[in-house]
Amino acid sequence: MKIKITPFSPKQKNAKGEFRLDGYYYLAEYHSAGMILKIKKNDNFNKSEMWWVTRTEIPFITAIRHSQLNGQYLTPRTSPIIRRDGPLFIIKDVEKFPSTNECRQLIYKYCDLCTDDAYDFLSKKISKNKIKKNLANFDYNEDLIIRAGSCLYKAYILLETSSTYAEEIYVNIYIALEAIIEHLNIKNNFKKEETLLFLEKQLSDLNVCQEFEKYEFEMRESIRNNIIHPYRRKSKVSNPNVFLMADYVFEDLPLVDLLFFHLLNGAFYINVKS
Repeated sequence: MKIKITPFSPKQKNAKGEFRLDGYYYLAEYHSAGMILKIKKNDNFNKSEMWWVTRTEIPFITAIRHSQLNGQYLTPRTSPIIRRDGPLFIIKDVEKFPSTNECRQLIYKYCDLCTDDAYDFLSKKISKNKIKKNLANFDYNEDLIIRAGSCLYKAYILLETSSTYAEEIYVNIYIALEAIIEHLNIKNNFKKEETLLFLEKQLSDLNVCQEFEKYEFEMRESIRNNIIHPYRRKSKVSNPNVFLMADYVFEDLPLVDLLFFHLLNGAFYINVKS
């Protein structure tokens, strides 16, 4: 069995707590923070463009982040330590998933080796029951859900790394949104226009976003396409103002993540199996 040990970055506060579930472990107390997870056999780890993220990891890291939802707001996120060009993690071969104490000692060991910075924690403890519920809501076998989760995770990691990656952050935000919309197109048997109108009503009822259809159009045409396609073939006009404001990242990332939270909790399905 392979396990992945990921020390968390001390740059932001981590939600205080410790718990062990089947194949998952989380610690953010005392002087260390990190997670350990069992890499499933069908994980395809190390075979995708995001080779440093396991498929098993996405539901767990999403569950941790979404468990910290406060009203309509997401509290500070959890990110790995970044060294040079990528996140830091350790892969180990073990006979069985470690006990709680063994997991704790592994996090202590690698946090001590990886950073000299002190950790700070949120006073509100993380809820094991919320994590279990969020994990149960996440369909590990649904590729578009995994895609949305991995792109949001990557966006948060890039945000913690450097503002240099603003364009890459926004592209990942919009890929996550596209994955959510396409997933709903398939599950609800909608065309994209129907999904956008449906989401507009649902999000308005949830007090998350008013006029979502216009908001998505602005995200797609005024922001995302200006980054990726500043020259438009149809109009044959080059966009002379290709830039990205900080507000776009800091507003749209939590919005899409909140959309993802409500999707995973079943808010956007009609009378079909999700």
